[in-house]
Amino acid sequence: MEERYELFVAVLILVRFEALPSNFRGQVARLEHDRAALARAFMADAVFDVATTRVLIERLNVDDRLRRLCCWSGGGWPPSEATFSLAISNLPRAVVRAVCTRR
Repeated sequence: MEERYELFVAVLILVRFEALPSNFRGQVARLEHDRAALARAFMADAVFDVATTRVLIERLNVDDRLRRLCCWSGGGWPPSEATFSLAISNLPRAVVRAVCTRR
């Protein structure tokens, strides 16, 4: 499992999620740092091969290390399963755009 964390950290170094657009379709009110946290969680979903959104949310609730790597602090995180699913469905295009237009 340790190598998954190492891989996740390597991905976070390569892909600067802070460079994501300031808003995603359907998430106008969400703060910019929340978007980056959602993008990191989306990547954690892939790196840790999590089966469902519900399992990812449960993991984030109990795994302090992963939660810190995804950079969320404060209340309300992780969001509800419905909010999380909506955010994840809108992230792939934005992530690809941010990575492709990175300077």
